[in-house]
Amino acid sequence: MASIPASVGKYKITQLIAQGGMGAVYKAIHPTLKRVIILKKLTVRGSSEFIERFKREARIMMDFKHDGIVTVYDHFKEGTSYYIVEEYVDGFSLDELIRRKRKLADELGLYIFLRVCQALEYAHDSGVIHRDIKPANVLISRKGEVKLVDFGIAGYEDEDDEGLTRQGMTLGTFAYMPPEQFKNTRNVDKCADIYAMGVMLYEMATGKKPFPGSFTPETIVTIQKGKYVRVRKLNPRIDRTFARLIGKMIRPKKEKRFQDLAPVIRILKKRLRNEEPEELERRLVAAMNGFEYKAPPRKAKHVLRRMLAVGLPVLAVLAGVAAWAYLGGAYFELARPLDYGKLRIEARLGAGEKPAERPVSARLVPRDGGSSSGGVAVRMPGVLPGLLALLPGRGDASVLSSGDLYVKPGNYALKMTIGEKQYSESFYLPPFKMQKAEGRDEGAVLSYSYSGHEKKPLSLSYRIFDERMGKDITDRATLSIKSAAGYWIDAGEYPKDELVSGKSYAIRASAPGFSPAVLTVSVGPLQTALSFRASLAPIDGKLSIASSIEGLRLTINGMDAVVAGDSSRKLQYLRLEGKKALSLSLPPGRVRLEAQAGIRKGSDDIVVASGEEQRLRIEPGSAADRLKFMKDD
Repeated sequence: MASIPASVGKYKITQLIAQGGMGAVYKAIHPTLKRVIILKKLTVRGSSEFIERFKREARIMMDFKHDGIVTVYDHFKEGTSYYIVEEYVDGFSLDELIRRKRKLADELGLYIFLRVCQALEYAHDSGVIHRDIKPANVLISRKGEVKLVDFGIAGYEDEDDEGLTRQGMTLGTFAYMPPEQFKNTRNVDKCADIYAMGVMLYEMATGKKPFPGSFTPETIVTIQKGKYVRVRKLNPRIDRTFARLIGKMIRPKKEKRFQDLAPVIRILKKRLRNEEPEELERRLVAAMNGFEYKAPPRKAKHVLRRMLAVGLPVLAVLAGVAAWAYLGGAYFELARPLDYGKLRIEARLGAGEKPAERPVSARLVPRDGGSSSGGVAVRMPGVLPGLLALLPGRGDASVLSSGDLYVKPGNYALKMTIGEKQYSESFYLPPFKMQKAEGRDEGAVLSYSYSGHEKKPLSLSYRIFDERMGKDITDRATLSIKSAAGYWIDAGEYPKDELVSGKSYAIRASAPGFSPAVLTVSVGPLQTALSFRASLAPIDGKLSIASSIEGLRLTINGMDAVVAGDSSRKLQYLRLEGKKALSLSLPPGRVRLEAQAGIRKGSDDIVVASGEEQRLRIEPGSAADRLKFMKDD
């Protein structure tokens, strides 16, 4: 038996699961979560491509927060090896379940497939293409949880991953790859994942793959022509839903497939609408644990349906009232003012411009994960996934407005298209409570004017602002564009013949004393003007607060939470419980720090300087009701 280390970093190793030439997989114990985890090790000397792909997988999966995707807790380097720490799933793969059951051509198979579709849709909405969908990359726990894993060759839909996936390179598992992936893995989109999902569904329904797994010229031609044994020939009694989905998902021409997973999910939910989710979960748990599950008499279901038929009208009225309060904003502004910010997006058309002739679309991309390329399309209350459906504004027919949107506070990029023109803007959205305290009850308003343009080479205009003060700092800022060779070139010196429509550009805004902002912009073939706006965060100062006083409460400028962080800003509560010190990154300027513990109180004005660190200790003062602030050098 191969020897295993007692520990790696802070993780105690309990078992070697697998080992190969490039690394190993261990079962280990997480020291703080006190749970079993998986530790994946990569040891590849002299192969930067494998290392970068391993690190990319960690970055992608650490950004994901979905029950249907395996959670990654950490990634780090120790010695010459790289490690990923991820959730342990006590069960086995869908591949193994198919081998044991031979076929999953019933409601249980559709239920498993629905769970995978929902997880993959989340990844697609996050701008990530998996590129290696197959039963072996779907894990099912003994508790009935379905988890999508292994984003090792995944890529961002809007990101150029040259260097990891070169032009003409083929990555993936041959039997599940669509024709376009044979030629070039680098440029495939979510239609490739949808094709692989169709192949997986075929295998679930029949126990066989539609195409051989051998990489031969004959097999490639067969796949390109879409010649396979139709699923109904192998099983004439198969559920029609299987045949309908498979037939459209594995068409050789990607434009004839489903273009995203939303309609697939709707079909699956409609097919399973008469099935109790709890019963399907129990059937899956039984299948994973090797015993049969007896369903309760269906009569009970009919009784439940009749009860619902009577109660639904009442529930509809109650739901309507709740929806009115929810969509009207009262819920967010009164009940959760620190959890949501208020935002409105407007598109103002020029004289004579007709909304029907100038299609308008917009996309919000959260940027708190530190990656601006590709981005993550968010799902938020009041916001459609990916695209915000802009509705005609009230009054002026030439104004299109999103209405009031309530979204989580954080860093965002807005990508808006009006006709052939694209607008991009990065900004920080604070909580509504802070917006209201600053007199901005209407929230943040992003308004763009459009008057149309003649066809010409891509023109670029930009304005840069101080995020904290709202001041225009364009005259002090520099805008750079990344060249094809990977160098940053000043926008004014960028070759005019290379600044054209129909390409993607990485644009960086920077200014002395501010953290730079980078945004990837994809310009359509008919778009001839790019207006770029960015709000840069001042380089923060550091403030460390320590105290031995129990029950100490802190506020800064009257608030018990602050927007802390440098380029990745987030809401941080001022709590010292269980901490040796509270460390904050704050924008430069003067803040009022107040502390209270019982009847003891104290306050001090702190000047936060950019790039400098201050350390404060709060201790009981000489007076019984006072606290004193001491600076630690």
